[in-house]
Amino acid sequence: MIKTYKEALDYFSKLELFGIKLGLEQTRLLAKFAGNPQRKLKFIHVAGTNGKGTICAMLASALLSAGFKTGLYTSPHLISPRERFKINGKAISEPDFAKFANRTFRAGSKLEKQGGHATYFEAATVMAMMYFASKKTDFVVWETGMGGRLDATNIVTPELSIISSIGLDHSSYLGKKIPDIAKEKAGIIKSQIPVFCGFNIGPSAKKVIKCRAKYLSSPIIFCDKKAVFIRHGKFSSTAFTGHILNYDGVSVPIPLPGIQLAKNLPLVSEALSYLAKKYKFNHEKSLLGLSKLSLCARLNVMPDSSLLDGGHNPQAISILVKNIKYYFGQKKFCVIFACMKDKDAVGMIKRLSKVASEFRFVPLSVLNRKSYSTQELFEIARNFKTDAKIFKTLKEAVEKKSERKIICGSFFLAGELLREYFTDEEIINWSK
Repeated sequence: MIKTYKEALDYFSKLELFGIKLGLEQTRLLAKFAGNPQRKLKFIHVAGTNGKGTICAMLASALLSAGFKTGLYTSPHLISPRERFKINGKAISEPDFAKFANRTFRAGSKLEKQGGHATYFEAATVMAMMYFASKKTDFVVWETGMGGRLDATNIVTPELSIISSIGLDHSSYLGKKIPDIAKEKAGIIKSQIPVFCGFNIGPSAKKVIKCRAKYLSSPIIFCDKKAVFIRHGKFSSTAFTGHILNYDGVSVPIPLPGIQLAKNLPLVSEALSYLAKKYKFNHEKSLLGLSKLSLCARLNVMPDSSLLDGGHNPQAISILVKNIKYYFGQKKFCVIFACMKDKDAVGMIKRLSKVASEFRFVPLSVLNRKSYSTQELFEIARNFKTDAKIFKTLKEAVEKKSERKIICGSFFLAGELLREYFTDEEIINWSK
């Protein structure tokens, strides 16, 4: 039995030992033992290689602005699993986390009697369903963990599905070719339920998605039109002044940096338009809710003027590099970097070398997961003729003086940096 928040954390920590297991059978059973809470909820299911976190945050902010009690389930977290479960922008409390972890534990005990054992993500997913159902949320924005077809989140029947982008990531699980990965992402499409697709989906991926949608008689909407920048945001040493973008006649202020917002906004707008017609709310009012959007580890300006980004695969780093060039021209950055062993470190460092004055490689320690050693990263950087140094700690790398720095490569690294400047509660309920 779980009574305290610490006991709940210990419970989830032990589940890490069961690693990653793709498949829906255990999640369905666990949900059944929990009373199938997913049947009481309206989901917007979001998959994609990159951009899905931003898309989810935009949808949650918009639906909240339209007057709906909105749940948001995301992964991974930066410093606390509480970040994964939010209602109206507020993370689950420690007492509620313990309460619903205990309910999950009880359902998991029944699963064990049948020879199964829930993984961390399976347990967290079912716990999210119970939490959101108990709190009577109107909508739940529901982000996949990995892939889609066999992802634990895929036991739900959503109001609509969204595929933000298709690129190479998690190849050891999802496949080494774009059509293979597209097949996994397209697995979230449900019979006769519309699917909205983002800008960064190439021809081979589109073919796979279209085939799946046709087979299921699901309407498919490709959002290939960009929004227009009415006002371009700018960085100062302490903050970012937001953009104003126009899409389909509506001007929308968005406080986040990122030229990719011109591609994200149409996808979000079209999905909201569909929901507005079905549930009779003001589409334009919902979009204006994006003026309150806040996201952590997305080119955030830190108190020491460094930039923090959670980009952790080549596609995300390519977007980061484009943003650096867009906002800062030819300016070079000191890049502080670490990444997990299952990521394409070569592809990321190659792209970052275009904007790096030097690399500073730091160690990264994550429970039950392997990361690249600083020496391995140093050897990779030598191939791209960029100055590189090894540091024993992140704090040492950040404190050493240089011109502007950018920290990227892993959400785990981002979490470590954030703790240097903010309290845990500020990070968990990020609203900077």
